[in-house]
Amino acid sequence: MKLDEVKNSYSGISKIFRRYWKAYGGGRALILSPYLHLSVLLTAAMYPLWIKTKWWDIAISVAPSILGFSLAGYAIWLALGDNKFRRLISETDSGDLDDISPFMSVNAAFVHFMLLQVTSLITSLLIKAHMDNIETLSFFPGMISAFGFMIFIYSILCVLAATFAILRVSSWYEMFVTANSDNDEGDAE
Repeated sequence: MKLDEVKNSYSGISKIFRRYWKAYGGGRALILSPYLHLSVLLTAAMYPLWIKTKWWDIAISVAPSILGFSLAGYAIWLALGDNKFRRLISETDSGDLDDISPFMSVNAAFVHFMLLQVTSLITSLLIKAHMDNIETLSFFPGMISAFGFMIFIYSILCVLAATFAILRVSSWYEMFVTANSDNDEGDAE
């Protein structure tokens, strides 16, 4: 194995991650996300849960099921519509690959959702593995617990974001079918 091969494998991951991040909307979309804001509020409201209990066990048991839901939703999304519709929503105004099509925007919403699920699961496992050590450190262990719990809640709330992404595309498809059926009726006359 050559060093160049290793560099290329990391380069490929880096490129696809940058494409996802751009299609998602970047840091601006994350900071402006109502789902993120609500997760911060819910984390504060659920203070007794994450400060006194081993909340990470809940996350570890729930995250795989939610990840399964997200993969099923992603499969539904990819099967929605016909080739003509998929081609239409895959087009960009400029035809430039750097532009983000509606198709890529919805894909990014699902990738974001799945990435959060995996991040939530890994964060929960890390906190579970090191909580005894964390509690003996001089800094406030509640901050670590709060952050991990907030990621978990945010990943759950992103179920709504993915669901609404499917609804948005379904609305587009409905308009597409309606427009095409109107054209078909006009052609028949």
